[in-house]
Amino acid sequence: MKEKVMVARIVSERRRAEEEHRELNFYLIGDESRAGYSFDADENWKPVFGNDLQKKNYEMCMNSNDYEGPFKETWTSSYMEPATLQCECGEKFSLVDQYLGACECPKCGRWYNLFGTRLLPPSEWGLENDDPDDAVGW
Repeated sequence: MKEKVMVARIVSERRRAEEEHRELNFYLIGDESRAGYSFDADENWKPVFGNDLQKKNYEMCMNSNDYEGPFKETWTSSYMEPATLQCECGEKFSLVDQYLGACECPKCGRWYNLFGTRLLPPSEWGLENDDPDDAVGW
C-alpha cells in the first residue's frame, strides 16, 4: 500500500478584517484644535480603563468646567489577516513576512513564500551577509 504524501495547501485565504472602535471624547472649551482627552468605551458606551491614571483623567474631565463632553464617537479600522498554510508536515501556520517575503514552518523548517509556494531555505538563495542586494539573479 502506498503511503499518503501530504502536499502543502492554503487552508484559509488572506482576508481583510474590520474592527469598530468606540471612544468617549472630551474637548477643551474654546480650543479650535479639538485638544482634549479620549477614552475607549465598550458596546454600552461605558469607559474602559487600562490603568488608574486613565480613570483619574476621566473623572477630572467629567467634573471640570474646562472640557465639554463626553462625545460618543465611533470609527472603523481595517487590517489584513494573513493566509494560513498547512505544511507538508501537517503543521498549520500564518504566512507572514519573516524574511524577504518568506516564512519558515515552525515545526519542520521548510520555507514558503506568502502565496504558499515552497522555497529553498534562505541559506541557498545566494545572499552574502544576509544582504538582499547581494542576491544572485535579483
